[in-house]
Amino acid sequence: MDLPRLDAPKTVALAPPRLEPPVVAPQSEIKQGTTIAQRGDEEPAYSPLGEWESTGAKGTVRIERCGPALCGFVLTEASNRGESVLVNMKPKTHDVWTGSIYSRSSGSTYYGRMTLTASGKLRVEACAIGYFWCSGNDWTRVEEHREQLMTTSRQWSGARS
Repeated sequence: MDLPRLDAPKTVALAPPRLEPPVVAPQSEIKQGTTIAQRGDEEPAYSPLGEWESTGAKGTVRIERCGPALCGFVLTEASNRGESVLVNMKPKTHDVWTGSIYSRSSGSTYYGRMTLTASGKLRVEACAIGYFWCSGNDWTRVEEHREQLMTTSRQWSGARS
């Protein structure tokens, strides 16, 4: 008896949810009563929240809470400022988060993993074929905050004022 040949299922990363991009404004334009997404005193210092610069100063990304997960938005490059690049990153362990990473250069969304290293760097990796093949680089925390990322209450339920 000959059985029909079946192809293996394709592994596909789910498309990230469409979020309204945040508004980035210089500090002087922030008005009283505006909700500003920033790390609060109750946030642990050993956290990926904040601003990070990719290797080779290719760009700066602001990582903030978006509901129960973390999301990252581009702060540099005027052409894609506010674009979501880290989507729905949820904790896997105390120093590893997994979710999706959007690559503007390829226009694709990949499985993603962020790992806080002992040296204080953030290892950000995009992965294909599940988490079988990953490629990434180390990001460095930016200490000086020249801009704030303003959000609307529709975007995050956990934003503080």
